[in-house]
Amino acid sequence: MHVLVAGSHGQVGQHITRLLAESDHDVRGMVRDEAQTSDIEDLGAEPVVADLTEDVTHAVRGVRRRRVRRRVRR
Repeated sequence: MHVLVAGSHGQVGQHITRLLAESDHDVRGMVRDEAQTSDIEDLGAEPVVADLTEDVTHAVRGVRRRRVRRRVRR
């Protein structure tokens, strides 16, 4: 299954990304910073640079499931 994990560079997102990749899912890890892409590759996922405040069509193309993790700010 093709899965997109938004926030895949965060603490929880990294665990989700790794677990999905280890379970033989095709995982796309969304990050906001190009410098984070190698970390996503190390987790076994395809990195995609995008920001949820902008157009993310390229990030979700071909993806069947999306998991969004939103940071709670206090």
